[in-house]
Amino acid sequence: MNSLIKLDRSLDALEQDLLESWQTVTQATYQFLTLLQEFDLRQGWREWGPADCADWLNLRCGISRGAAVEKLRVANALPGLPQIS
Repeated sequence: MNSLIKLDRSLDALEQDLLESWQTVTQATYQFLTLLQEFDLRQGWREWGPADCADWLNLRCGISRGAAVEKLRVANALPGLPQIS
């Protein structure tokens, strides 16, 4: 059995843990995307030799090309979405 599974935990506690975990994930995702937007803007990926930042994400982070393109799309859209920030 997975050591993270606690069958004696109440469902209310489990729900609270889920909500807190999701908040952590979304905060980390936002931080990743803002860093990615700056990295792309500053062309930090160039020194590694890939054609673009999506290729760098694939090479260095193991993110598929399609997912990398989508992450870059969202990262570069954030400055125009102040309510998300």
